[in-house]
Amino acid sequence: MLVYNYIKEDYHFISSEGLSDKIKLTQFEVDSFYGLYNDENNIEDKINFYKDLLPADLIPIAGLPGGDLVCIGIQDNTQNKIYIWFHEMDGENIYLASDSFKSFIMNFKRINVEGNKLENVNLNMSNKLNEFLTNASKKMK
Repeated sequence: MLVYNYIKEDYHFISSEGLSDKIKLTQFEVDSFYGLYNDENNIEDKINFYKDLLPADLIPIAGLPGGDLVCIGIQDNTQNKIYIWFHEMDGENIYLASDSFKSFIMNFKRINVEGNKLENVNLNMSNKLNEFLTNASKKMK
């Protein structure tokens, strides 16, 4: 049985103005939601893995590219609220993303994603590196 818990690349979570003011990002690509299947996105495995890194009132429910997490609050004033945990950010690294799971889901919007084409890549390198790579590619032929 195939299970699809991945989000299409052209759908992103669009953050509230308050969140974008704090972290300077307005949209987030969500890789996948965690589930109950015994695969790399098993929610029980994710909860156990992150239990010492996240506050006790948050559990991970989805992954962002690069290792950041979408979490849901499970106690008192965090109950059912959605947070984003930024694993490489110093100091405060958990931010409220949505007041409810429903509003989180409703704030996924289709965006225009440029295809992965070579024309969309701009590569700047020094003349020395360019010369080295040109010579290396000639030797491979």
